[in-house]
Amino acid sequence: MADTQDVDPRVYDNMKPWEICYAGINSSDIGFVVGHYSKPLAPQLTRSAVDIPGRFGDLYLGTNYGAKTWTIPITIIATDPDDYYRIHENISNALIDPFEDPGQLYPIVFGDDPKKAEYYGHFTEMPDPAFVSENTWTAQTTLTFVCADPRGYLPEKDIKITDPVTSIPVEGNSEAFPIIHVDVKKPIPHFAYVKGDEYVAVGNDKDFDADDPNYIQNNEPIILNEPCDSMAGFTGGEPTTFSIVNGHNAGHFRGTGNAMTVDFQDKANPGNGRRDWGKPQVEGSWHGPAMVHTPITNVTKDWQFEFRFHHTKYYNRAMAKIEVYLLDSDGKRRARVAIKDKKSGVTPGMTFDIGPDNNNAHYVIGSGENKPWLDWKDGGVNGKNKTVTLTSKKKVKVTYYKKEGRKKVKKTKYVWKAKKVELENDNNTGVFSDFFGSVRIRKVGKLLSWKVTKINSGDMSPEKVLCKGSWTMSDADYKKFDFGLSTFAVFMGKMDITEDRWDPVKTYHEPYLSFTDAKIWNIVNGGNENNGKPTNILQVGDELIIDTERKHTYRNGMPFDYETAMGSTYPTWNTDKRENGTVAVGFDPAPGDSVDIGITYRPAYQ
Repeated sequence: MADTQDVDPRVYDNMKPWEICYAGINSSDIGFVVGHYSKPLAPQLTRSAVDIPGRFGDLYLGTNYGAKTWTIPITIIATDPDDYYRIHENISNALIDPFEDPGQLYPIVFGDDPKKAEYYGHFTEMPDPAFVSENTWTAQTTLTFVCADPRGYLPEKDIKITDPVTSIPVEGNSEAFPIIHVDVKKPIPHFAYVKGDEYVAVGNDKDFDADDPNYIQNNEPIILNEPCDSMAGFTGGEPTTFSIVNGHNAGHFRGTGNAMTVDFQDKANPGNGRRDWGKPQVEGSWHGPAMVHTPITNVTKDWQFEFRFHHTKYYNRAMAKIEVYLLDSDGKRRARVAIKDKKSGVTPGMTFDIGPDNNNAHYVIGSGENKPWLDWKDGGVNGKNKTVTLTSKKKVKVTYYKKEGRKKVKKTKYVWKAKKVELENDNNTGVFSDFFGSVRIRKVGKLLSWKVTKINSGDMSPEKVLCKGSWTMSDADYKKFDFGLSTFAVFMGKMDITEDRWDPVKTYHEPYLSFTDAKIWNIVNGGNENNGKPTNILQVGDELIIDTERKHTYRNGMPFDYETAMGSTYPTWNTDKRENGTVAVGFDPAPGDSVDIGITYRPAYQ
């Protein structure tokens, strides 16, 4: 549900069928009555599909559910001009707020709705009223109300949890978003909320005696937490302190609310898969948007860097790459992680190097740009080679001579000229052809370690550790490659293929790239692994909030996502759409000496 303005539900008591209540104001108090209207059966439905060359039919990608729209006929019943203009002014004052915050939604309740559910939105059309006759001050018009969230909500329910596993009755027939409130009474190293196979886990998963008088210092404080819920922390443009490998900045990024990706060329028709990569400066180079994150101020020699990124191909010959550059306090490149497509449908690969540029880099595993450090055929298919044929016809001007009498006269005419080319498609796929996962890089002294994990993009659970290892640098390597991590940069680029240069352009569904959830830790005294016991992340008096709608965790009102386990899915309720069902949830630690637990949620109807 979107940000809303709360209204005391008691204002809906005793509403009549011909009334509506908007932002707490009853239509009868304003001076109009509501006519007969029909509740929308469904929100706006938009089918998403992609045309695939050579395919019979298209590829259905699902249905997008948009806003819900009401058309509300109203009648202003006035006895004289003064009465009419008083009601007219009341309507304008009640329904229009030119100073409202962007994105502000207001609740509306319909008097004929037995449940008196609140729908959140705003009025989008208010045509001038028309008088019903010449000799009366009664007028009619039709208002249009649009709900950005098409669901209707009942008043908030409060639930106090007393058992480690609790069966909770859930009202409504649409997805509900519980908010878990945890009041901490003893220091604890972790907290977990579980529903079936889904969960939210915060902190350590080890047992810890909260009464231990020995204070455990957190030797791995987080110093940068970038959830990528906006692009406010990034600066776009061509980097000035390092060079993109065989590429340049072009095009634009867009934020999705929880990640950053390449913007669409046609924002009104995103389903065609064409994105805003800009134009290449040189044929055979990569072009796309680049952004550098704001650096941290207290740079330390020992650190841990973790992020998640996405690389998915739809057309095998397409070529795109995503690169993450690790930068020092001078903004210089000191390491790079990349997933890159190869020409002619060859399987994409991933590389990780440390060093100022490709010519002076140490490839942590592997030996160069063309030998990715991971088994790039893992989970893939060496498909049968195919040939992609491009054809076109173009009208061209032709000059010729025609004999007229004894003279040859120069003539021109237009003819259709056919053009054809056959292109290779190795038709190979691998683990990075459709990859969403995390990369963790950790440097403590001379020890550099890494782990790459493939993540299920649906429920965000880890699927498989693809690669992990470590490298202990020699004294010479340490002197050459050691650095303090200050920030990072992201580049998402495309390389044009023959289809892009064809006349006319042969359209295809371009790859999808995204970046999200970047964190940097400062590692002190070798890190928490040397403590022997987990750190208490929640202290007496702390309040922990788990918000399953926004998929964020807060401690004392401040973001706490950096302590949330990567596989956390923020499970919601009523996802099976059963009206008035039950849900079983569990908690660790259970309510008792360590914590008090409460849940609030709003029943929802679609």
